[in-house]
Amino acid sequence: SMRIALVGKDDKDQYDQSLFIATQDTTLETPNWFSSLFSKNDDKEDDEDSTKTDTPKFDKEEVDFGRFHSAMQWSPNNKILAYAKYRFSKYGSILWDIRTYNTETETHHWVTNNERATYPFWKSDESGLYAVHHHNGIANIIEINLESNLITPITSFTDDVQIISPSLSPDGNQIAYAKSSTEGNMDIYIWDLVTQSETQLTHTDEVDYLPIWHPDGTAITFTSHKGSTPNLHTLTLNDGKSTMITDVSDGVWGVQ
Repeated sequence: SMRIALVGKDDKDQYDQSLFIATQDTTLETPNWFSSLFSKNDDKEDDEDSTKTDTPKFDKEEVDFGRFHSAMQWSPNNKILAYAKYRFSKYGSILWDIRTYNTETETHHWVTNNERATYPFWKSDESGLYAVHHHNGIANIIEINLESNLITPITSFTDDVQIISPSLSPDGNQIAYAKSSTEGNMDIYIWDLVTQSETQLTHTDEVDYLPIWHPDGTAITFTSHKGSTPNLHTLTLNDGKSTMITDVSDGVWGVQ
């Protein structure tokens, strides 16, 4: 929570996107900024003064610019950011590749080259990354060794399979993801890295995606469009039972 990575534009006339890292200044006295969000003070001038005093201070720095994929992830040690960026390939087309930014050395590193890769997420031991790789319109999960840049296929799907929003289990042995195949339904699956096998968790006609592991690894919360409006559902892995845990009319999506 000390450092936030975000993508956006600092100016309305800016053509490219910027990748920012905002770091909270902890040398100042910790303000009670959260309670100020719910201040009942009706005096507008006092409220403005309170906002100026209680808002936490972040130092924002642009570390890259261009066009970025929405999925980014910090390394377990919170020092390296992995993200996907649009770039020109060796044949002149534009595609996604994985890049990292080290906040200590302030250096960038292209992890993939002409791989059409998105959704980078870290291995538990920080030795490498997983990502979603696209070839001939088919998505598969790959493993990337950061020292050698060697890419190893994890899955070998065919027939127009698409994968989004993968997530590594807390023990590092399973990957949850949303997958759609020729039937067109997008459901939640788990890939077991030990047994090299796949298990389908949801079986609905609506879209299920954005799986988020519970810290103890016993359940997954995901976003489902069941009932037409996106809401959160939690599935317990020992019995496969799924429970709807939010019910809002304007939609809610899981993040972390």
